[in-house]
Amino acid sequence: MARPGDLLAGVEPELEPGFTLGGRYRIERKIGRGGMGTVYAAHHLALGRKVALKVIARQHVTDARQLERFRREARVASQLRHPNIVEVIDLGSAQGQEYIAMEFLEGVDLCDAIQLAGNYEPTDTVPILDQVLQALEVAHDAGLVHRDLKPENIYLAQTPSGEIVVKLLDFGVVKVPDEGGEAQLTRTGTVVGTPEYMAPEQATGGVIDGRADLYALGCIAHAMVCGRPPFVGKSVLLLMAAHVRETPPKPSSVRRGLRAADAVDAFIAGALEKDPRLRYPTAQVMRNALAQLAEAIGESDLRQRRISLPSAKVRAADVMAALSDTDRERMSSAMADAPPTEIAPPPLERPESPTHLVERPRPRAWLWLLAGLVIGSICGAAAAYFALKHG
Repeated sequence: MARPGDLLAGVEPELEPGFTLGGRYRIERKIGRGGMGTVYAAHHLALGRKVALKVIARQHVTDARQLERFRREARVASQLRHPNIVEVIDLGSAQGQEYIAMEFLEGVDLCDAIQLAGNYEPTDTVPILDQVLQALEVAHDAGLVHRDLKPENIYLAQTPSGEIVVKLLDFGVVKVPDEGGEAQLTRTGTVVGTPEYMAPEQATGGVIDGRADLYALGCIAHAMVCGRPPFVGKSVLLLMAAHVRETPPKPSSVRRGLRAADAVDAFIAGALEKDPRLRYPTAQVMRNALAQLAEAIGESDLRQRRISLPSAKVRAADVMAALSDTDRERMSSAMADAPPTEIAPPPLERPESPTHLVERPRPRAWLWLLAGLVIGSICGAAAAYFALKHG
């Protein structure tokens, strides 16, 4: 199972094809490997079905925070039974391995699909967004906030009949209401998410609810029709500041000749309001707005349209559904620069106490951020002047 010297060399041992884990899962091959662990295609011996087996890395087994997140991902996803949410089959521990067994998906994630397509037509965007919103509606009704919604966590899965079904993935950093261990799962002074898709209140460490996910979906909609999210090409800190202070560009200003441009602009703007009180209040309301967009495009039944992969070049690759961006070894791209991790919202200090501060309101955090940027610029200018004068 492991090569001699792997553990001494710090190399994570791999499960070899043919190995049976816990007497239940026969390993067929490795799909991918990343920071959180390794994912395998495996055969469930009792059920006689192919599954994706996510095995956490050994170093995280002794990390109580990471291990709890790993387990929580399975618990949360298993409770949300919906066709547009990845199915969790089993959570267990055997032979020193912690694992999650999930449905085996074939297809491509939305990030790769956008790169292949360049950009999506509104007619192809609507049915994908509609299925994502159906999944979010179920999660939000259960009091959950995904917190890391992005193209990498939206999967276009191909069924045996050839139909494409959207699957929502990666509940590893989901906000769970009234969960006793939540306070220990996020480090002090940090926010969770991916900067390109982070709502203003999330970027400043404020109170978040389902509307933060709807903001992220607005960024995803922008990325689909324009080929990139509203704010790109900046540092993590500047990206977060942009979500807080800058007006996002209208899709029609980025992509000339956009079909039903005014309606597309209005739909996405409704999700990207800085103040969550001005956004779509629920996933259902956003679905209703999506229906109005379909009407404006001239196809009222557009939400039920069959989804297609963006290019004939896309093959139904074996991809593990729940393997998040941080977990996968993937080619770097403009849409995957920042991993979905804990990010310190500047200029908040990070005390040594492990108290969870993600949900604590920070209404003036953007002022501190702006002040820090101004002070940094002044210091840089002063240093340049001193160097020129005395150089």
